[in-house]
Amino acid sequence: MIFGVFVVPSLLYLTLLAVPFLPLTTGQKVWVASGLVVAAEGTFLLSALILGREAVRRYRRFLDPRRWFGKRPR
Repeated sequence: MIFGVFVVPSLLYLTLLAVPFLPLTTGQKVWVASGLVVAAEGTFLLSALILGREAVRRYRRFLDPRRWFGKRPR
C-alpha cells in the first residue's frame, strides 16, 4: 500500500508526454514541463525519505533498463 507513493512521480513523468500537445505557447510548455520534472523529483525524494533506502534501491533496480533482458555480458 505504501509503495503507491512511488506511483505519483511516475505519473508526473508520464504527463510530460502530453505537454507538447497542449494548446499553450512554447514558453508556457517549457514552464509546465519544468514544473512537472521538479514536482516529480520532489515527490520521489519525499517518498524515498518516507520508505527508506532499501525500498528505493529495490525500486531503482526494478526499473533499470539494463536488467530488463537478463544479465549483461562481461
